[in-house]
Amino acid sequence: MIEIHQHADMSTCESVYNLSKVWRKRFEENPDARSLPTETFAEIAERELLGLGIGKRFGGAQATWPTICEVARIAGASCPSTGWVLLNCIGHALIAERMPESLAADVFANGPNQVIATASAVPDVNILADPEGMRLTGRFINSSAILHADWALVSFSSSTGVKGARKLYGLVPRNDIAVEDTWNSSGLLATGTNSFWLENYLVKSDKIADWKACIRREIPQEIRAETDEAGYLQHVQLIPFLVSSIMAPVLGCAEALADEQLKIIVSRCKKPISNGEISVEHHSLAESRMELESARALYNEVLTELHFKRTFSSGDIKSLRAKAAYVVQLCRSASARGHVQCGMPAIANQGLGQRLWRDFQVMSSHRDVRLSVALQELGEHVVSEGNH
Repeated sequence: MIEIHQHADMSTCESVYNLSKVWRKRFEENPDARSLPTETFAEIAERELLGLGIGKRFGGAQATWPTICEVARIAGASCPSTGWVLLNCIGHALIAERMPESLAADVFANGPNQVIATASAVPDVNILADPEGMRLTGRFINSSAILHADWALVSFSSSTGVKGARKLYGLVPRNDIAVEDTWNSSGLLATGTNSFWLENYLVKSDKIADWKACIRREIPQEIRAETDEAGYLQHVQLIPFLVSSIMAPVLGCAEALADEQLKIIVSRCKKPISNGEISVEHHSLAESRMELESARALYNEVLTELHFKRTFSSGDIKSLRAKAAYVVQLCRSASARGHVQCGMPAIANQGLGQRLWRDFQVMSSHRDVRLSVALQELGEHVVSEGNH
């Protein structure tokens, strides 16, 4: 069992760690899988992992944020696609929980372990107001786990091409969706991040929620059950949690990749080193290890801050996002150096290291952990604060 954050639930993490051995075996045996196996979703459902963050009024576990991230990190180390889907679907459930109460009750009517995919409208999606709601025609993209989903949470503007239009969420039952086989990435292939088309589809008013209301506010106290009071994810705005969350499966994948790279590097470092002789291989290996240890330390710092903090300023959110992006940058640097050290043995075959490398490239490219953007925003904030 790997070391986990002190505020993560040990029994939950141990359960996922034990499962992760099976997930790793499937990952190795099915390199061309275009979605996660049905068996994996059954195991996730049996342990109700997708409801980890949900309040107890809907039957959720009301887990701590470190528990959720550590689950994604452990899963990401065994099968990056599983870690990615777990983290995203848990986050989507937290968003759905903040929808109007009657809508949230519909989503979780069959229990907390709902597979909720999201999808974004492409710019030319046609959006028309209807007396009963909104009619949508067009393509919605980047929908991870849509093949196994119970619901799709689609995001779109209240008006096509209108500046300042409200951003909305619409809830669409998976049975109303015809999935397009469009996910052709060589990395994270098993996430099945496909697109789908909606044709003059009516999203009724009672299935629409305001984006800001779902993301930026806590669940109103008057609709929180007494049993929710023990947790804190129902009391906080989600933005700082969601924008920093991607670092968890990325770190897990980077740790697993480092283990595979080490096997190759060690096999090439058999020659004894004389006293005073400098070994580039050893130096590079040590530097990569220091970067990963630094990434883990910063990752734990972010989890601790999110675990204890209840209100977040704009500066807090920018700082958390920059820290998460820096965790990913440290992982990227260590992984790239290791890949160069391995040379052709890591590139010329379809082994585990190569597959982890491809998955890492895709997951670390997510816009939420784009370091240049995060640092620019944080820098602008620091300068602005300094001018007051």
